[in-house]
Amino acid sequence: HREKPVKFYLINVGESKDKIGKFLNRNNILIPILLDRYKKIAEKYDALKLPRLFIIDQNGLIQLEKSGYDNNGEKFEKEIEAILNKLLITSSKL
Repeated sequence: HREKPVKFYLINVGESKDKIGKFLNRNNILIPILLDRYKKIAEKYDALKLPRLFIIDQNGLIQLEKSGYDNNGEKFEKEIEAILNKLLITSSKL
């Protein structure tokens, strides 16, 4: 979805910038990461159980919410792809 108006962010809850930076470098992660040092975002979205995935549309509405790890990567990928395509079609009509 690089050519489409979709943005991906990681949100870290409660850890220091230095610790996160080391993790990102060690794992070669290039997705921007937002720091939630005081757990305000996690509380807002009830995301205190990690890992947690949200797809939030341009109006701030949650379109997908997943908790924990998913062992069925192919099914998970198709589900995300369908939601992103739906959101892209909707946004192109605006």
